[in-house]
Amino acid sequence: MSFGLFVLFILLLFVIYLVRHNGWLGSKAGHPYPPICKGLPLIGSALEFGKNPLKFLQACRQRYGDVFTVLLPGRRMTFIFAPAQELRQSFFNGSPSLISFTAGVEPFTCRIFGMSKKDFSLAHRSLLTALRSELGAKHIPQLAQKLINQYLLSFRTVWGKESEGDAYHLLTKTLSDASLRVIFGDEFANASPSLFKDFVDFDDWFELAATPMLPHFLLRPFVTSRKRLLETISQNWKYAKNAPIYKLTEAYGNDGNVPSLLLTALWATWSNASSASFWTLIHILADEKVKVKVLAEVEQTCPLLLSSKTELSVEWIFSHLPFTAYCVSETLRLCASVVDIRKVLEPMQFREFTIRKGDYLCISPAASHRETTVFPKSEDFVPDRFQKLGTHPNALFDKDLFTFGGGFYKCPGQLFAMVEIVLLTALVFYLYDVQLVDPIPKMKESQAVGIKRPSCSCRIYYLWKRRLAGMEVI
Repeated sequence: MSFGLFVLFILLLFVIYLVRHNGWLGSKAGHPYPPICKGLPLIGSALEFGKNPLKFLQACRQRYGDVFTVLLPGRRMTFIFAPAQELRQSFFNGSPSLISFTAGVEPFTCRIFGMSKKDFSLAHRSLLTALRSELGAKHIPQLAQKLINQYLLSFRTVWGKESEGDAYHLLTKTLSDASLRVIFGDEFANASPSLFKDFVDFDDWFELAATPMLPHFLLRPFVTSRKRLLETISQNWKYAKNAPIYKLTEAYGNDGNVPSLLLTALWATWSNASSASFWTLIHILADEKVKVKVLAEVEQTCPLLLSSKTELSVEWIFSHLPFTAYCVSETLRLCASVVDIRKVLEPMQFREFTIRKGDYLCISPAASHRETTVFPKSEDFVPDRFQKLGTHPNALFDKDLFTFGGGFYKCPGQLFAMVEIVLLTALVFYLYDVQLVDPIPKMKESQAVGIKRPSCSCRIYYLWKRRLAGMEVI
């Protein structure tokens, strides 16, 4: 073969590679591959996506349509946009032979929590099953009463009678103390005094640490905090024997991986609820009409809420604090995760496109929640939109809202999360006069996963306004 023919042969192979890699031809079934947002050589669209993922995806959708593929280092992410019912059918309830939640999140979670893929796959199913049972509706009355008791304790020890403080810190400390004692038990909490500080450090680095191609040796604060958390949990998890979380260890039955498994549960318990509680409080304070409605509701309900004679069932809480619950739902609409992910196991068709095996199939809850045809004034905080629909606050997440996911892998703590945020919001407004000191901060634009955090601190001023049995001196 002459040198010229050899060069021509190499060029032909290169062209074939480009055609197959970039989807210029359709699939073997005759359906085209989605259009590709290629970005830069080697890194793809990593810079644009990392800077502001929601803005980037909205721009891609405007340019390419409802189905497109984004190239990132080492992965292809195909995003689909559609009405809620279609997404639930194709994404959340898609055939397990075609798409997999576990395979989709393994590369991220295994790096974060230090478990092998095999162990994570087994543990994740145990985690879901155990938490659905222990945090389900039948246990809510007991859990809700414990939450209230812990909130009242935090008002004494963390908030005090009158002060000015960072709202995110106050709510994070209050929620984390309460949920740790409710789910992990008092003995475990008492034996783990450094847990909160180490977790804050761990969570601050969470998203960077989950990045597949970023070596952890560059993230020393994350590595150090994770090591401390796993050591603390390893030393103390048996103190949780009488707590709901212990059922999880019984279901899993592998002591060697219990610390990593419980760290997963701890992250799920703490990370998103704090941000959701913060934004709920801040949005209510920023809208006087909404605040007046919340105050009227809590004035009527909280005396009953604090009565030992009231059984705090799910229906009682949502029927007596419906507007407060709608405020939480609206917050979870506005601040939802930018990306939810599955792994494509076999070539699959979505509308007129074929999505390749090995792609990550993605939806964007944050973008879907901004569909103006479904949510008019979609960038505004309008809890009345749900009240007018008359839909149960918790049922909204089975319809148009994707904050808690869907299908088998829907968040098992959805009900508990709603209850803990509703109760905390109600008690703060019932027991304190609260005012904003700083302007409402923007959400952290670079965050792609989880409830959005604030981009900066936001102070509130608060003053105790009640005479409450056992809390006269605060």
